[in-house]
Amino acid sequence: MKKNLQEIVGVPEHILDSGEKLYNIILNNLKRDSTISYNSSDNIEYVLNNLDLKINELTIKKINLLVELEFEDTDGEILVGGAGFAPRMTHEAKEKFVSMSLEDPSNAYLSMLIYLPEGQTVAIGDVYYFLSKNSYELIPTLSHELKHAYDSFKKTTQPLSDTPEYQSVVNFSGFGIRPLKMFFHNLYLSTLVETLVKPTEVAARMRLENVNQNKFLEFLLNDKTFKEFIEMKNYTFEQLYSELESKVDLITKRFNQSNIPVPNSNPEIVKRALELAYLNFTQLKLDELRKILLRTDAEVYELIIGFDPESVRGKYFDKKFKEYTKYKDNPMGFYTHEIQQLNEVGQRMIKKIGKLYAIAQDDNDNDSGIIRKIYRKTNS
Repeated sequence: MKKNLQEIVGVPEHILDSGEKLYNIILNNLKRDSTISYNSSDNIEYVLNNLDLKINELTIKKINLLVELEFEDTDGEILVGGAGFAPRMTHEAKEKFVSMSLEDPSNAYLSMLIYLPEGQTVAIGDVYYFLSKNSYELIPTLSHELKHAYDSFKKTTQPLSDTPEYQSVVNFSGFGIRPLKMFFHNLYLSTLVETLVKPTEVAARMRLENVNQNKFLEFLLNDKTFKEFIEMKNYTFEQLYSELESKVDLITKRFNQSNIPVPNSNPEIVKRALELAYLNFTQLKLDELRKILLRTDAEVYELIIGFDPESVRGKYFDKKFKEYTKYKDNPMGFYTHEIQQLNEVGQRMIKKIGKLYAIAQDDNDNDSGIIRKIYRKTNS
């Protein structure tokens, strides 16, 4: 997967204010509905109008917010499952093979996933109370999603293949085997889509903790996002292999569940797991790409018999097929290449996040004035 990093500090002006403002608006809406109760999974849709969320030159005036409530085994707790930005895109697949943003940049579509304790009836007031006590988690998360919206506004087109490649790395579960799942999670973290938003996420936590320049290093070394990129920088194939060796019993169980012959030795079991992960991940990318190509301006016969290999669309799919299956005869080469890319992205992101020192709240504003001026000029 191609990895490109852009921007210098990467935190647009006013986005942290907007993240806090959106958090409070969401709380107010939940508080209004505090008496409503749920005992099974459901969705709440909020249309947040008349907003004034500024992110550099972008002003978001409206947000369509989907709050997904899912009942799970959470040991009696309410938990945040995550949040998401849903870009409204169209795909042109005849000659340009690009995806284009359709949405009004002042109108964003966001979602939040909340896990509720299974077997209980939970009032929205309980959700409100939980979220009001967890601003440290929610405000950086919302700032992260607003940065996705801003990035979509700044770059309205992208290669058509970016969408299936991103969705594949997000959705591939690694057969429920943690070392594989974490490897593909690292691939997800290393995508351009995610590396662009990570500095904003860290900066939001800095702000919530009132981190000044004297405390910056201590904060950074304990920040979860920074730690992820430290781990990415130092990640090795040997580490992946060793972690999989410790999961041989689970891998064997997965093979038996899928009627896959189990090799006779632990090294062969690990090797086979890596091969199958590569093959399944590759097939997932191809399936996602095929879906997008067929969802666009496909001819009727293509929906039935597939792409004409001599057509522009067929040649494009064949080109991506060869690219995705490059390591079909050497799956270990896929892991070696991707881990090298992970190391490089980890190193760059460590440096990039380290530059947030420039916007730390210094105890002496007079001394940090020039740094702030440079930051504002860089991000204007």
